[in-house]
Order: sequence, then structure tokens, then C-alpha cells
Amino acid sequence: MAFEEVLDSRVLSKAQDIRKKKPFGPGPLIGFLVSKETEVKNLLAIVRSTDVDLSRDEVRESVMRK
Repeated sequence: MAFEEVLDSRVLSKAQDIRKKKPFGPGPLIGFLVSKETEVKNLLAIVRSTDVDLSRDEVRESVMRK
């Protein structure tokens, strides 16, 4: 889990770096795709956590870590 969080963080920071360096190239598209991927992961975490009856605070903490 920790390794996955580090990888997600690294991908997000790299995408932001590309977006800033190449604003008229592939940068905006990469930034958009990474942000949508993060959004989907957060939604999946919420759906899965409701299946196992986690409290709202635990769900919020899980989503905030990403």
C-alpha cells in the first residue's frame, strides 16, 4: 500500500511537471488524464469502503492520502 501511494504521488508530480513545461503540447492532456485517474481511484475507494461499512472518517482519511 505504501509503495502504491509513493508511485501515485510520483506520477502526479511528474504529470504536473510536464504540464508546466509544455503548456501547448501534451502537457494539458497528461495532466487531465492523471487527474481523472486519481478521481476514479478515489471513487473506487469510497464505493469499496461503503461495502465493508467503514466510518466516514476512515473513508475521508483514505481518500485524503491519495
